[in-house]
Amino acid sequence: MTDALREGRSSRPSVALNAAWREWIARNLLKGVSDRRLREMLVSRGFGHTDVDEALGDIVAHPAFRAAIQALRVPNKALALLDALGAQFRQSTRAHELPREHRPDPVRFREEYLSQSHPVVLTGMMADWPALRRWTPQWFAERYGDLEVEITSGRDADADYELHFRRHRAKMRLAEFVHRICTGGSTNDIYLVAKNGLLERPECAELRGDLECPDGILDRAAMDRRVQLWLGPQGSLTPLHHDACNILFGQVYGAKRVRLIPPYALSQVYNERECFSEVQLDAIDLERFPRMADVPILEVVLEPGEMLLLPLGWWHWVEALSVSISLSFTNLVMDGPHVVWGWRSK
Repeated sequence: MTDALREGRSSRPSVALNAAWREWIARNLLKGVSDRRLREMLVSRGFGHTDVDEALGDIVAHPAFRAAIQALRVPNKALALLDALGAQFRQSTRAHELPREHRPDPVRFREEYLSQSHPVVLTGMMADWPALRRWTPQWFAERYGDLEVEITSGRDADADYELHFRRHRAKMRLAEFVHRICTGGSTNDIYLVAKNGLLERPECAELRGDLECPDGILDRAAMDRRVQLWLGPQGSLTPLHHDACNILFGQVYGAKRVRLIPPYALSQVYNERECFSEVQLDAIDLERFPRMADVPILEVVLEPGEMLLLPLGWWHWVEALSVSISLSFTNLVMDGPHVVWGWRSK
């Protein structure tokens, strides 16, 4: 919660609802939260009935709010359709558990999961990869220790570290980085993320030889430029977000917990900033994010050798349960052109 919101919270407020609370009311009204529900929440936080009713009346009567209602008519219709599809999806067993497939037939994989946009855990796909046998943080430090790599640091001091990625870029020797993540305990302060481009560097070309290409699943011709590496400590966290394309995520070393939310929940995850949500899935604040109350959340712990299909639009939150090495692939084989969600504002 922001400092401005905290200012408005007390058991007996001496002033009317401040600007931050009024903005919060407007945002939730536009998201479809009922005025009755908002009254209950605000009164429970100590605001007087009269102040709450006056604030609601002022907001609803404001010309800017009425204009926003008109502008959102078509988008809200689309969101209402997603809500209806989401309610229907929650009746499926797939809303409550992730399927697991051992070395699936590629055609079946595309038909049942990729084309239907549903995540699945794949096992056995990495069993023959040299990376699974060799890659450890210590191995990277011994083989590439003098290599200067780009990492992100100072993340703990910035709640929006992903949005401010450029501010947190730093460089250090890989050996030093490995030492820090292996001896520093659980932390989200330092991480070598996919944007580092490590596998694309000429000095690391041999690393790509440690990866195999499952025929019919990944496109062999695009392996060199569409594979990214993640290396970080226990406790490293990627906040709730969506991607604009399909991703196959592979765990090489250590374990990661992944929580997923279907794309139908777009109106419920409070997506106010690019591809990110402010909702913290490890401690959901239902007072601040009331529409999250009935959102289905799938969870899986990925162990070494396991892969997870993250279809485009699926929200995901990722936590390293130990020092971890992971890979993300965007070179999936499709039965037609690659589909990209063009959600960005023009």
